[in-house]
Amino acid sequence: MTPEIILVLGVLCVAILLFIFEWVRVDVVGIIMMVGLPLLGLVTPKEAISGLSSNAVVSIIAVIIIGAGLDKTGAMNSLARMILKFAGKSESRIVTLIASTVAFISSFMQNIGAAALFMPAARRIGRQTGIPVSRILIPMGYCAIIGGCITLIGSSPLILLNDIMKITNPDVEPFGLFAVTPIGIALTVAALVYFIFLGRFVLPNTEGEESSGPMSVVLKNTYRDMGTLFELQAPDTFSEPKSLAELSIRPHYFTTVIAVSQHGGKQKFFAPKGETVISAGDDIAVVGTRQMVEKMAKDLGFILKEELAGFSEDLSPNNAGMIEAIITPRSELARKTMGGFDFRKRYQVNPLAIFRGNKVFVAGLSDIILQRISRDAGRNFYC
Repeated sequence: MTPEIILVLGVLCVAILLFIFEWVRVDVVGIIMMVGLPLLGLVTPKEAISGLSSNAVVSIIAVIIIGAGLDKTGAMNSLARMILKFAGKSESRIVTLIASTVAFISSFMQNIGAAALFMPAARRIGRQTGIPVSRILIPMGYCAIIGGCITLIGSSPLILLNDIMKITNPDVEPFGLFAVTPIGIALTVAALVYFIFLGRFVLPNTEGEESSGPMSVVLKNTYRDMGTLFELQAPDTFSEPKSLAELSIRPHYFTTVIAVSQHGGKQKFFAPKGETVISAGDDIAVVGTRQMVEKMAKDLGFILKEELAGFSEDLSPNNAGMIEAIITPRSELARKTMGGFDFRKRYQVNPLAIFRGNKVFVAGLSDIILQRISRDAGRNFYC
């Protein structure tokens, strides 16, 4: 082999290793190859960037930008909400609905473009339902490829094959737009059936980084069982309106009210104050252990919902989360209370607990004087 061939094979091996082990991002690998090949003299600078003149490359980049724009504007939120409305939290129904929709769109546009448009929605649905995103994206990707076979224009190889047939055999009648539709539909249905019944065995079952990261483990071990999100509703029999301060939910049930929805969801308060009044028909979102939340619902006569309904989008992992903060020596919070600092009103954040020494405080947080961090002990709060 000539030295040029050996060098090309070496560059190819390096690119493959970078793609496999992901030492750097995929787009960075592409830039490295585009810059490295001209420097090594394997291609000219003009040839190195000639791929950017391809209609396919430009259209794929454009579709990815459009998909990101749709995600930022909230269009993908609406799409994810619509999919969850029909599919619920069933993995098989979600996969079937997303994959079949992508397959249909892919039959009239480029496969990669159809998949790229649905990637933000798939990620949001995965985070909201707790389903690993890979178990949604892999069936979606395969159905995007297979869906291109439903029509003639959905697959580039079919278009090329049709053109070659007309050139080599003028007497052969070319394919029509829907000539391959029966085969494409059969392949798409077979793929959906395969993923529905065998997907649980062949698809990866890795957890999302939000729930499996080292920080979440540290928070869980530090603050023990802080509980999870629950949604409750004040029933019609809740005749006498009461403020959160009068209900004393935190000191009695070690549960934090983080949001209140009034007038059928038309008005929502996040990080509500003690003066916020709860009336019949209002919904509240709380963070606490199931045992204490069930006791609170029983004592106060509230209805405990099986899952988040009115707050499903507002408090989803896409829009809300929990963090730990440390009071540094120069912090404005040092030697002040969160109530005196007007912490909730300023930042719209709900304090859940304060960690001092080896103790965790979950009640009376607004009146506890915050201490700055020292060499001996940390003063953290969890919100």
